[in-house]
Amino acid sequence: MKKMDKAQIKQLMTKAYEEKSQGRSLSKAFEDFAEQTGRAKGSIRNVYYATLQEANENDDYKKEMLCGNNLEVSKIIGFKDAESDL
Repeated sequence: MKKMDKAQIKQLMTKAYEEKSQGRSLSKAFEDFAEQTGRAKGSIRNVYYATLQEANENDDYKKEMLCGNNLEVSKIIGFKDAESDL
């Protein structure tokens, strides 16, 4: 399957923002968008997080792709050695 184009990514980011701002889960947004586009839910999720990562590093990309919406991801904190042994 071909890559998502910028218009589709903007639609995804807008849908995610709307769902999040209404207190709904991103998982549902990914599922709905996957059905709409004929793509896998996991692929949609991957595009979402890759877009946010690029937006964190590039302000111009952030302005273009997030359409002024305030979306961000918290830093993932890995398990400490002691925790992973449980």
